[in-house]
Amino acid sequence: TNFRSDLQKMASSRRLAVIMFSDIVGYTKLMGRDEALALSVLKKNKGIHQRLLKSYRGNLLKEMGDGMLCSFDTVSDAVFCAEELLRETEDLKNLDLRIGIHLGETVEEGAELYGDGINIASRLQSIAASGQLLVSDIIYKNIRNKPGVQATFLGEKNLKNVDEPLRVYDIRIKHLEKLFAQIKSSKQGRTKQTKLLPIITVILTILLGYFGIRYFGSTADLDQQGNERFIAVLPFTNMSNDPEQEYFSDGISEELLNGLARIPDLRVIGRTSSWTYKGVSDKTLREIGEELGVGSILQGSVRKSGNNIRINAQLIDTENESHVWNDSYDREWTDIFILYDQITSSIITALKLHFEEDRAKSEAATSSMEAYAKYLQARQRLAARGSESLLEAKRLFEETIELDSDFDLAYSGLGRVLQLLPWFPTDLVTSDLFEQAKAAANRALELNPENAEAFSVLGVVTFSYDWDWRLADGYFNRSLLLDAGSAEPYNFIGDYYQTARHPQALEMELTALELDPLHAVNHYDLSRLYASKRDWENTLRYAESARSLGVHYSGVNSLLVRSYFKLGRFNEAENIVTELDSAGRNSYSDMETKAILAVLKKDYAAADSCIDLMLKDTDQFGDIYSRIANRFLEMERFDEAAFWLEKAHENREFGIFFIGDYAIPEELPDHPALQASFDKPDLQQFFDIRRENMGLK
Repeated sequence: TNFRSDLQKMASSRRLAVIMFSDIVGYTKLMGRDEALALSVLKKNKGIHQRLLKSYRGNLLKEMGDGMLCSFDTVSDAVFCAEELLRETEDLKNLDLRIGIHLGETVEEGAELYGDGINIASRLQSIAASGQLLVSDIIYKNIRNKPGVQATFLGEKNLKNVDEPLRVYDIRIKHLEKLFAQIKSSKQGRTKQTKLLPIITVILTILLGYFGIRYFGSTADLDQQGNERFIAVLPFTNMSNDPEQEYFSDGISEELLNGLARIPDLRVIGRTSSWTYKGVSDKTLREIGEELGVGSILQGSVRKSGNNIRINAQLIDTENESHVWNDSYDREWTDIFILYDQITSSIITALKLHFEEDRAKSEAATSSMEAYAKYLQARQRLAARGSESLLEAKRLFEETIELDSDFDLAYSGLGRVLQLLPWFPTDLVTSDLFEQAKAAANRALELNPENAEAFSVLGVVTFSYDWDWRLADGYFNRSLLLDAGSAEPYNFIGDYYQTARHPQALEMELTALELDPLHAVNHYDLSRLYASKRDWENTLRYAESARSLGVHYSGVNSLLVRSYFKLGRFNEAENIVTELDSAGRNSYSDMETKAILAVLKKDYAAADSCIDLMLKDTDQFGDIYSRIANRFLEMERFDEAAFWLEKAHENREFGIFFIGDYAIPEELPDHPALQASFDKPDLQQFFDIRRENMGLK
C-alpha cells in the first residue's frame, strides 16, 4: 500500500543516531609530500575503522577524503570505539587521529547525508587536537557514569553553523577491558530499595562516609571519576559450624549490596555477578576488580552461634589491594535494634561525616528476628530462580508474612516470586499468579510507599498481563527513580521497552549488563533485542555468552539456531537440534526450536510434526499459541496463523506482541483473517504506543 511505502521511506531517510567523525591530522600535507605513502596510510586507517566498527556495532556511513563518518546505536559503543581507535593509532607514524561525537538526527536524501548530528560531530572533530576525543554535552551525560570514563569540561565553544554555544568535553578512558574477555576470565576462575537491620546500617554508615568523602566532595570531582565509583559486594563467608546458616551470610551480603545501591551516583555490581566469585580462591581482589570494572570491593565473614553473631567487614581498594577500612562487630541477635542508634551515632562521630546523619539511619524492617531469618532464606531461593527454587521461595515468603504481617519487603519479595513463576513450568494457574503478585505488591506499598521492588513488580504484571502499558511505564520509572543503583530495575524496564520498541531499550539493557555483567539473563535479553533488529551477529554474540554463563531458557537455543542459520553457519544450527535429540529433549519449547530450524530449511512437513508434538506436551506453559502462530506466519499459512493468534489473544498470551518480523499490523501481509486477529481495541492501544516509539505517529 502507499501508506506502507511512506512508512518505509520515512524510516529509511530519517533517524536518531550517535555520530562519530574522525580524520587524520596533517593528511593534506602528507599527500602533497608523498602521495603513495598517504594512500597507504588512508588504506590502513580504513581497515582499522572497519574492524573496530564491527566490534562495536557501528556503521561506516561515508568516507570523506581522510575523514570517516560513522554511526552507532548507543553512546557507549561510539565512545569506546573512538577510544580504541585512538589507542591503536597513537604509535603509528603519520596516522594521528582526532575525533568528535554527537547524538542527533540524520537525514538521508539519495546518496547524501545531512543533519544536526553530522554537522556538530564534524565541528567537534575540527577543533580537537591530535589524539583527542571531543564530545557534546548530551554524549557526556550518557557516558559519565561508565567504568573508567574521565571527562574534562573545556567550556562552551562557538562552532561554525551551530546557533548556540556548545558545552564540550574531552574524554579519556582509564581502563578499556572488553566485556567478553571478562566473561572468559571469570569462568576460568570458577571451580531494592530496602530497610536495613541496624548492624548492617552501621557498616553502610561507614561506607557512606567513605564514599561520600572520597567521591562526592564536589560536583567537579565527579567528572574525573572512573570505575572508582563502582563497588562490588562479595558474598560474606559463613564461619558458622552449621552449613545450613549459609543463607544468613548470603542475606547479610545482599542487604549490604542493596543498601549501597541507595547512595546517589555510586554504582553497585549486581548479586549474580558478585556471587560468581563465591568460593573462588585463585583470583586476587585486583583481578576480580578488573573483571567487574570496580574500584572497591566489600568482603567479610559472618559467624552465628545461638543468639550471638559476629560480623567482620573489610573495604578493599582494588588497585593496590589495600584496606580502606575494616571492623568487627559482636552482638546479640535480639539486641540489634536496641543498639542501633548508639552504634550509628558513635560511628558518625568517629568518622566526622559531612552528610546528614538521617541518611544513614533506617527503621528496622521487622520486629521479629524469626521473620527476618525466614526472609533471608526466601531471598536466597528467589535468587536461585528455577521452578523448584521459586516455589520454595514462595513458601518461605508466605511463612515470613505469617510471622510479621507488616513486613513490606516480604510482600514485595513474594510479589516478585509470583510475577516470575508464570515463566517457569508449574501446576499453578498463570492468571492467579499475576493477580496474587499485584495484591502482594500493593500491600507492600501500603506499608512502605517507597518500596522500589513493589513498583517494579507492578510494572511487569501491568504490561505483561493487564496490558496497561502507559500505567506500566509509570510504575517502572518510579522503580528506577527509587533504585537507580541496582541492575534489576533496568533489566525489567528494558524488557518492557524492548517490547514497546522504545528507543531507550538498548540503553536500559546495556545498563543492566554493566551493573551485573555476569548475569546470564542480561545477555539473553540483549540477544532478543538484537534479534528484533535483525542484527544476527550480535544476536549470536549474546546468545552464546548467555549459554556459556549458564542460562537455561529454551529461548536461547532458538536464538542460536536462528542466528547461526541467518549467518550461513548451517552445521552449527543443526548441531543445536542434534544436542536436543541426544539429550532426549522433547518438551514443547525444545520442539519449538526444532520447528524454527525446519521452517528456516523450508521443511514444512517436519515443522508440522514438531508443532503437533508441542501441542501434545502436558507440561506446556507460557505463550505456546503465539509461538505456534509465528511458525505458521513464517510458513505463509495465514489462515492457520490467524487461528492461533485468536487463541493467543483469548489466553492473554504476552507472545502475541512478537509477531515474526513485523512490529505493527500494517507491516503484515494484507490477509483478511490475519489483519482481523489484530483488529482489537486492547491490541491497537499497544501498537499505537509502538508507532509513537518508532516515530510513526
